[in-house]
Amino acid sequence: MPINALAYFRVLSALEALQVQGVDMRKEGTFVDQMVTSFRRRFPTAGRGFYTSYLNLKYDIYSNVLRNPRSRREFERQSPVLSREQQRVVRDLSTRGIASIHFAELGIDREQWNRLRQVVDEFTNNANQLLHGRDNNDVLDSSAPDAFQRNRERMREFLTLRDKAGGDAYLLKLYPEQPTFNVSDPLLQIGLGAPVLNVVNAYLGMWARLTYTDVWHTIPVDVGQRVGSQRWHRDSEDRKMVKVYLYFSEVNEGTGPLQYVPGSGVGGPYEDLGRWKAAGREPVSEAELERRIPASEWVTGTGEPGTIIFCDTSGLHRGGIAITGSRIAATWTFVTPASLFLRRFNVKYDGSEGGMKLSETAKFALADPRPSLP
Repeated sequence: MPINALAYFRVLSALEALQVQGVDMRKEGTFVDQMVTSFRRRFPTAGRGFYTSYLNLKYDIYSNVLRNPRSRREFERQSPVLSREQQRVVRDLSTRGIASIHFAELGIDREQWNRLRQVVDEFTNNANQLLHGRDNNDVLDSSAPDAFQRNRERMREFLTLRDKAGGDAYLLKLYPEQPTFNVSDPLLQIGLGAPVLNVVNAYLGMWARLTYTDVWHTIPVDVGQRVGSQRWHRDSEDRKMVKVYLYFSEVNEGTGPLQYVPGSGVGGPYEDLGRWKAAGREPVSEAELERRIPASEWVTGTGEPGTIIFCDTSGLHRGGIAITGSRIAATWTFVTPASLFLRRFNVKYDGSEGGMKLSETAKFALADPRPSLP
C-alpha cells in the first residue's frame, strides 16, 4: 500500500466512528470528509481533483480493507442454501446483471405479499385520485400527512420543468425521505426475508446493507422528452449493488418499464461506457450507447403483478416513459458495506413486531457500518 494510502488508512480507522449522520456520506461523513468537502467548496478548481481522488481512495480502502472483507467472511462462514429457482436468479444476475421471477417461485410468503398489497392498494387509489385531479388533502396515504402536498409538488415539477426536473420527478412515492419503519413493516419483512436477502448476498458474495425502500407509482404522462433517470445512467451507490422491484401492476411497454444493458456492469464488455466511479457518474453518451449496443440487446423489465426484478444498477439502465398506465412497484436498494451512502430510512423497535426475530443477515443489513467508539 503506498505511503499516502497507508497514512489515510490510519486516519480513517481512527476517525470513522466520528461520522455525522447524513443522506450522502460523501458530503457529510467523518471529520476528514467535512474538511475535504469544505476545501472543495472554497477552492472549486483545485479542490475538484483532490476531492475525486479522496473519494476513490476512501471507497477502495472500505472495499479492500475496512468493511467488505469482514462481510465476505461472514457470508462464507454462513453461506445460504438456495433453492433451484433462487440459484437461477443469482446465475442470471451474475451473467447478465438482471433477473426476474414470480415472488411465489422465489419463496416469498403469500401472506407477506398480501400485507404489502393492502398498503400498495391504498397508495394506488390515492395516487390515482391525485392524477385525476381530485385535489383533496385527505388523499395519498393518511399515515403520512404531508404525502399529498409532497406528491403534488413532484407531479407539478415533472409536468412543468420537464428536463430541469429532479432525477425521479416522474415518480409518486409513498414515503418521504428518511421515513421511520417498524421492523414488522411489510416492506422490511419482504426485503429482509431469506428469499430476497439470500439471493442478494449470494450475488454480492458478502452480506449486504439495505439502504432504501419505498413504493413507486409512475406518472403516466409523456412530456415529450426523457427526464432525469429516464436517461441512460449508472447508479452511484456502489460498484456492485442490487435494486429489487416487486410489481403490483401489469408492466408492459406502455407503462414505463425499466430498460437495462446486459454486460454493462463491472467486468462486462460495456463497462467502459460511462464507467462507474466512487466520486460520481461519468456522463453517458446516449448516441454512443445506441451506436455500440443495438436495442435488440437491451432487456426491458416487463412482467405481470407479482413479478420481482433483481438488477445490478451499477450497470447501464434507464426508467421508462409511462403512457398507457402506471408502473406500480415496491423497491429495495442493497449495497456492500463499502458504499459511501448511508441508509435513507430509520428503524423503530417498539415491541409491536409481535415477537418477530430478525436473522443475523437481516440485522447486518440494517446496521450502521461505522464502528462504535470504545
